[in-house]
Amino acid sequence: MRHNKDGVQNWFNPFGHFNYLLVLTLSTLVSAQSFEDFKQSQFKAYEDDKSAKEREFRSFLDKEWKAYKAYQGIKVYEKPKPKTLPVSSVKVSIPVGPPIVLKPVKKEIPRKPPEVKKPEIQKPALPKIVEPKPVVVKPPKQKPLWKIVMFDTTFEFDREKSLEKGVFEPRNKTGITNFFDTLSQSDYKALVERLGLHVKSYQLNDWALYLLSAKLSQKLYTDESEQKLFQWFILNQLGYDVKVALALERVVLLSKSKKLIYSTPNYTLSKNRYYAVDYYNKKGLGSLRTYEGNYPDAIKSLDLSLSVIPAWQREDKTRALEFRYRGQKFSLHVNYNQNLIDFMSTYPQADYDSYFNAPLDH
Repeated sequence: MRHNKDGVQNWFNPFGHFNYLLVLTLSTLVSAQSFEDFKQSQFKAYEDDKSAKEREFRSFLDKEWKAYKAYQGIKVYEKPKPKTLPVSSVKVSIPVGPPIVLKPVKKEIPRKPPEVKKPEIQKPALPKIVEPKPVVVKPPKQKPLWKIVMFDTTFEFDREKSLEKGVFEPRNKTGITNFFDTLSQSDYKALVERLGLHVKSYQLNDWALYLLSAKLSQKLYTDESEQKLFQWFILNQLGYDVKVALALERVVLLSKSKKLIYSTPNYTLSKNRYYAVDYYNKKGLGSLRTYEGNYPDAIKSLDLSLSVIPAWQREDKTRALEFRYRGQKFSLHVNYNQNLIDFMSTYPQADYDSYFNAPLDH
């Protein structure tokens, strides 16, 4: 035992650094444990909130479904085009002064100076460099993917087998509840996040996202009703106010829309209008039964407006436009992206401002 200057006993002074490291290590372990506890508590809070939302929504599915009558909506605007183009009247210009004669100016072409050859300079021989053999690094094993091709554009998703296990059985509202229970217990979060990333990367509007979710559902399921149920589940998770309904044993998708959609069966539920967009310009849907209430936080309406042109893969084509003006024939060759034309052709007819406010391709 030794004493310091103040007379205080200093036990095991040679091991002082060891004691400091021991304290530091213990505090680090405690911090790590605290962070892990925090992570676990946050995850548990998320899971509890998710389960509470699913229980709340499931109660709507369990209740008695109400019957709603279809309204076919306003018919598609079909004003006939003129059979013959109107003839433009040619106006004779009145001269306002003597004619001006422009004489062409001859431009002198400057002569090129004779080329002077530069003497060749011999470069010294460089020493040979022996390159090391490349180290072969095996790429990490990748997850299997779902690949969706739409308008020549490829969208990739990590495959999650638990999402494929939903079955619409029995073919009534109990089967829909069973399907919802199966998907709510699956690992769907990564797929929803990837859809959100694709929306930002490819500048997809709501209609493009609706088409992509339909394509994805067709990749996972062969049964049409199960495709609709999967699309309904995913769009709800993305925050869209979408419902499913039953017309006999057939599943129908109903979307709340910001715009008036022509010639589409629609239903008024809780003072809001929902459209069966997949039945655009079709007949024979009739009345159906659906639940009251909404999935928590699913409040967005389907917006058919287009503020940015989606970044589809380009398929450039050229079209010749010809016209006559004052007796003279003109011809223009215009380039355009066929994939953008194909996307526009899928649109249901909506309010005119959806078209007039859309941007133009460059």
